[in-house]
Amino acid sequence: KLGLTPCTWQLQSAHNQLENKDVFTISPTGSGKTLTFWIPLLFNNGGITIIITPLNILSEKNRDEANAYGFPALDICAETATDEAFKVSLLVVSPERVLQDARFKKLWKCRTFTDNLFSIVFDEGHCISEWGKDFRPLYSELGNLRWYLPAHVRFHAVSATMPLHILLDVQSKLRI
Repeated sequence: KLGLTPCTWQLQSAHNQLENKDVFTISPTGSGKTLTFWIPLLFNNGGITIIITPLNILSEKNRDEANAYGFPALDICAETATDEAFKVSLLVVSPERVLQDARFKKLWKCRTFTDNLFSIVFDEGHCISEWGKDFRPLYSELGNLRWYLPAHVRFHAVSATMPLHILLDVQSKLRI
């Protein structure tokens, strides 16, 4: 379905997600990290994935790429945050929206939604540490999503730049 031949590390990342493990995928820019978002979608039987991304341009890129691979996706911004939008299987959203939007707050309380939630992907995961201090403080609160979600929901942090001290901080903040 994807028309691509994945590398071993991409398959390992996908396998770990499908084995209900939280995953860090750290690989250089342009190496194909986003493929680790898409491969599990082939096997999760209609589960919902949320991609949290720091920039609108990345939201659009992820949405367009997912749609090109045949995964119905929508990036949720002020213009697209309608009730109908929340019925697709792949949502791309900012950290502020996922934590503050009234529709998301309602979804976190909806058992049908959370039971069908497969994973939350943190694109540019290093931003949780680097931006969460001052620039975008809600990044530091993303780990609070754990309180709303069933134990089966996996966290997948993806980055090209995550030295050990950043990884440990992200791990702590996401409660991985």
